[in-house]
Amino acid sequence: MDKIDRECLEIFRNKKILLTGHTGFKGSWMHLLLNTLGAQVIGVSDEQKTSPSLHQELSSNGENHFLNLSNSSSFLIDLINKKSVDLIIHFAGQALVKKSLKDPVSTFKSNTLGTLHVLEAFRLSSCKAALIITSDKCYKNADGQVLKEGAVLGGDDPYSASKAAAEIICHSYQESYFKNQDKFLGRARAGNVIGGGDWSDDRLIPDLVRSIDGNKVVPIRMPYATRPWQHVLDALFGYLLLSKELLVENKEACEAFNFGPVGNISVLEVLDIWKKVWPQLNFKIETETNSLEKAILQLDTEKAQRILSWSCRWNLEETVKRTASWYQSFYQGEKSARELCLADIRNYGFTNTATSDEKIIDRE
Repeated sequence: MDKIDRECLEIFRNKKILLTGHTGFKGSWMHLLLNTLGAQVIGVSDEQKTSPSLHQELSSNGENHFLNLSNSSSFLIDLINKKSVDLIIHFAGQALVKKSLKDPVSTFKSNTLGTLHVLEAFRLSSCKAALIITSDKCYKNADGQVLKEGAVLGGDDPYSASKAAAEIICHSYQESYFKNQDKFLGRARAGNVIGGGDWSDDRLIPDLVRSIDGNKVVPIRMPYATRPWQHVLDALFGYLLLSKELLVENKEACEAFNFGPVGNISVLEVLDIWKKVWPQLNFKIETETNSLEKAILQLDTEKAQRILSWSCRWNLEETVKRTASWYQSFYQGEKSARELCLADIRNYGFTNTATSDEKIIDRE
């Protein structure tokens, strides 16, 4: 894999970045990646952590603040101004469809009010750039079409609807407050992100891992459903490129961007690739399906390719194989989560991005 052009990410060195949701799966990876780029990370999350805790393994540097973002924006405003934050990256939120069906109120609070308070803190603080991460599930996706950023927003389940609502709130702030001001707001909608260290409930990859570790059969609901699977580093690289454009005050970046692979593969294809790496996987196909889940979800990423020069660096098969290998090595005790994540970062092409005091990626 070719190295990533270091100059394109040099902008993050010594930048102060407020990272919400920094204890979650993607947030933990982003925390580590920003550290390798020399950024100063200020993390804000509630106190919920996955188990095992990827965040505790990866986030050796930076501040940690724990609060419920859906309650108020005042703490964030004070924190941003006190720390002279250069960039906000907002990951925090409730990210599971099944949980949203059980507890829709907390889902809407987390994903709409939480986003609203981050936007209000951005509006009333000294910070000039912010990136809001929502989801590809924000689209109505009525007929399985390839989804461009201008497609109709919506959602049949509370999670999807809450992400669509968050997008509408972002758009209203952009048009009402930031369009003609010195504020730069971007939005990112990524496909199904996978990679080592995700132990969330009711997600395909963590369910596979738990079934192997517990020597159990994992039930598969929709084997032929296709999704835009991509490695977490592909998504994060896109977020970084978009954040860079916001930091250099490029108004063209103040819109929504899709991030996903070229083409999809089905759940069954993911399982077949997984078994090549970890043959102990044992699954069964269930006849009962959830009518709220779409059979096809595919993103159009032409905009990110054209404006950000971004595309997935790892294809779908490599993404699944690397993810399976990460978990296999972790459960066999070969390396720590931190060592495995750093190896993926290095192999992805981020070589030579570490700061002198961090020294976590090999130099060439």
